[in-house]
Amino acid sequence: MDSENYLKKGYHVDRYHALEEDLLRFCDYISLEFYPSVDKRRAIRSMYLADLLLRIGSNIDIFFSKYISSNSHVKECSNIAKEKPPEFWNWGDFKKLEPHLKLSDLSVEVIATSERIYPFRKEGLEESFSWDNINKNEEFWWNSYNKVKHEGVFDQANLDNVIQALAALFLLICKVKNSKKLMLYGYLGIDPSIKHAIISERIRENKHPILTNLFISSIRS
Repeated sequence: MDSENYLKKGYHVDRYHALEEDLLRFCDYISLEFYPSVDKRRAIRSMYLADLLLRIGSNIDIFFSKYISSNSHVKECSNIAKEKPPEFWNWGDFKKLEPHLKLSDLSVEVIATSERIYPFRKEGLEESFSWDNINKNEEFWWNSYNKVKHEGVFDQANLDNVIQALAALFLLICKVKNSKKLMLYGYLGIDPSIKHAIISERIRENKHPILTNLFISSIRS
């Protein structure tokens, strides 16, 4: 695997697909339709979910690192790269990309429950906070991932955090599109009989939705 072309070759899409398939296997036994509320999903915890949350968080980490490395022409990426070497980049650095990526504005619809969630935003009773304003002490899926990873706090590995984390990774692959890989996994809302020779032009013209077996993205192809 050529890690230098991680995003260009669509490896981020491959990783997402494998992770979603693993969550779907879990949902064969815990049907999301029966758990439409956040509180109910937070009550569902397991070591399987802990392992899945660790893998999703790791792939989000990889995505951001590759994005910064491959977009030196972007001011925010260039500034991060100048401050410290890649092996020291962390979530605090990634949040500096918000003015460029505007992830806090993006959402997905959870198909099974027909709800819309914003993985890069924290919703409060009176206001919401974009991810660059969320501190490490707040209840947020990335903070839960870190508690599982660094402290072994496995009760943080609940179904809602896993769904939020996977939705975040899905939005990242939608943000950096790879048309061939999205078509390969059937993530584009287009006629599957369309041949590869015309897919790129058709996508540019029609702006098809990007959807999986779990989510529909607010980003279109």
